Amino acid sequence: MKFAIKRSRETRVYMNSGKNIMGKNKGFRSLVFDASGVLLADSKLRKPGEGPEEGMNIGCPAQEQEVDHFIEFLKKTSPLKEDQLEIIKKRFRENKQ
Repeated sequence: MKFAIKRSRETRVYMNSGKNIMGKNKGFRSLVFDASGVLLADSKLRKPGEGPEEGMNIGCPAQEQEVDHFIEFLKKTSPLKEDQLEIIKKRFRENKQ
C-alpha cells in the first residue's frame, strides 16, 4: 500500500469527472484513493444522496456520528481489525467531553 500526503493551507482541487470534490477554503480533508486514482473514502460526512462536493468535513472526530464515519473510513481504507477499530472509536469518543 502506498501513501502520498499533500498538505497546504490552500485547498487543492482534485478533479474527478470534472467535479471539484474538495471544495474551496474547506480546511484539511482526508482523502484516500486506489492505485488508479479512484476516490475510496474521504472525511466528509454526507446526508444520503449528497454528492462528493457536498457534506461537512469531520476534522478531528468527536461527535458520535463523526466517529462512526471515521471508523467506516478506516474500514474501507486500512487493514485494521475490529478490536483495533474499537480502541480507536473509544479514544475519539473521549474528544466529545
